[in-house]
Amino acid sequence: APGAGTPSGTVQFQTNDADFGSAVALVAGVATSAVSSLNVATHAVKAIYSGDGNFNVSSNTLAGGQVVNKADSGTAVSSSANPSVVGQSVTFTATVTATAPGGGTPSGTVQFQTNGADYGAAAALVSGVATSPALSNLEIGTHAVTAMYSGDGNFNVSSNTLAGGQVVNKADSGTAVSSSANPSVYGQAVEFTATVTATAPGSGTPSGTVQFKTNGVNSGAAVALVSGVATSTAVSSLGIGTHTVTVDYSGDGSFNVSTGTLAGGQVVNKADSGTAVSSSTNPSVYGESVMFTATVTATAPGAGTPTGTVQFQTNGADYGSAVALVAGVATSAVSSLNVATHAVQAIYSGDGNFNVSSNTLAGGQVVNKADSGTAVTSSVNPSVYGQSVTFTATVTATAPGAGTPTGNVQFNTNGAAFGAPVALVAGSASSAGLSSLDVGTHVVTADYAGDGNFNTSSGTLSGGQVVNKAESSTAMGTTTNPTIYGEAVMFTATVTATAPGAGTPTGTMQFQTNGADFGGAVALVGGVATSTVPAGLAAGTNAVTATYSGDGSFNTNSGTLAGGQIVNMADTTTGVGSSVNPSVFGQAVIFTATVTPVAPGGGTPEGTVQFQTNGADYGSAVTLVGGMASNTVTGLDVATHTVTALYSG
Repeated sequence: APGAGTPSGTVQFQTNDADFGSAVALVAGVATSAVSSLNVATHAVKAIYSGDGNFNVSSNTLAGGQVVNKADSGTAVSSSANPSVVGQSVTFTATVTATAPGGGTPSGTVQFQTNGADYGAAAALVSGVATSPALSNLEIGTHAVTAMYSGDGNFNVSSNTLAGGQVVNKADSGTAVSSSANPSVYGQAVEFTATVTATAPGSGTPSGTVQFKTNGVNSGAAVALVSGVATSTAVSSLGIGTHTVTVDYSGDGSFNVSTGTLAGGQVVNKADSGTAVSSSTNPSVYGESVMFTATVTATAPGAGTPTGTVQFQTNGADYGSAVALVAGVATSAVSSLNVATHAVQAIYSGDGNFNVSSNTLAGGQVVNKADSGTAVTSSVNPSVYGQSVTFTATVTATAPGAGTPTGNVQFNTNGAAFGAPVALVAGSASSAGLSSLDVGTHVVTADYAGDGNFNTSSGTLSGGQVVNKAESSTAMGTTTNPTIYGEAVMFTATVTATAPGAGTPTGTMQFQTNGADFGGAVALVGGVATSTVPAGLAAGTNAVTATYSGDGSFNTNSGTLAGGQIVNMADTTTGVGSSVNPSVFGQAVIFTATVTPVAPGGGTPEGTVQFQTNGADYGSAVTLVGGMASNTVTGLDVATHTVTALYSG
């Protein structure tokens, strides 16, 4: 004043003596300039009017200056993932802003806290934003998350909490299954390994247990995870085929359950087998029973006991039927192998779990000749002189050999062969009859010559062949029987061997009559002895015996003349003689009777003679002396008298 009107032109604003912004045109005398960049402080604010055609320049200063205080701040908290899962890496972001009417971008730091505790260092605001270190160790649950802004030269501190907290849920898990050997073979011990891992974004190492299953059936007890890994007990019982193997993870406080399956399943193929062949005895001998044993076993890594059959072969040809395995073993006996080395093979047929296999007995089955034993027997022992004896040799296989030896046997007596070698028939050979052995004990041996299957052997008759004297018998004969007294007679004794003895006895014979020897002992000639003529056999039946002395080969014996030697009375003739004839009356006459035997009788009659004259005895009977008796007669009348002599016998 007193001027009037509305100035135009521009106003230049200054803070702290420095222009800020361009000059601002007056509108209806007013110019306005906004500023938000003033630091906290008291700032000199001046407006300088440029003037115009009507008005002069002017300026003025804001009374007391522009006082700028710290603005309030507001802090907002957010999570990179909410809810998250166990192990998931989560970052929290704090966005710090000026609280109206404040403006600008706060700087400084933010301290993050979970559940009231700092974690990590304070994070610097960048463009008003601070991000926490990644956090992955939050347990299951809801966690309070706070961001505490430290303030700066322009902004006051502030803090805030994540709305609803950081929710941490269980993480999903994944279960992978692997096999220690796939494919495997029957009986092979296989271990299955379950590896349980956190499924992203989860992390960490699951704990708890896993249950292994094959073909939907639990296999063993649940196995605890160690560092996220569990291994089943070894399984060796899986049959041939493809088996489904699954693992059920039980979950734990931080991880959800999961199931894994072995890709492609567990493939179990037939196991290879190995066949070992052994012999109960090697080398063996001909006829010996040999047991071949085939032991069929699983070839590693296979296991178990093969079943099925084994066919045994010798020299490339089957013998016997196929033999069933029992506990993996098959046995076959054979005793028919010839002397040689035989190839022995066992061929395993295989079964549902094992492949075929075969093997050969190392070195083959060696069959040697068997030893033999020779036993000698006698058809009769002891025998007697002249008896025909046959010897039998029985040749047998000596255990463990068996069978029937063939070939020849040579018999020997006292070290000398007798007869030709004799062929064995069914293991036996008999010598020709032998009757020439002397009395005594003889060594009898049989030498077996052996054959293609049996070794030689010799046998000796136990105790030897004992030859005793043979019994003999004496048969007696007489030249005449009956005879008459005085008749000459001879006795014959024929000594013969008594069966089974044989031969012609030698030695002497002593003849006896009525128990008394007569004559000397008579030598046998061709087994016959003839007595001397015995004298004086009495009339009647005379016992006649002959006693054989025996010899080196025959025993003594006696023979008796059957019925005895019958001696009948001899007929006699009596001759009468007179000492004088004719005689004269009164003359003494001697009559003599001479009694003589009538041939073939012999000897001198004894007894008495009764003389008669004219049929009447006279005198007593007169005893014969030397076959003669005499009587003297003196009283004969003159006449012719009949004189008779009567012999009494």
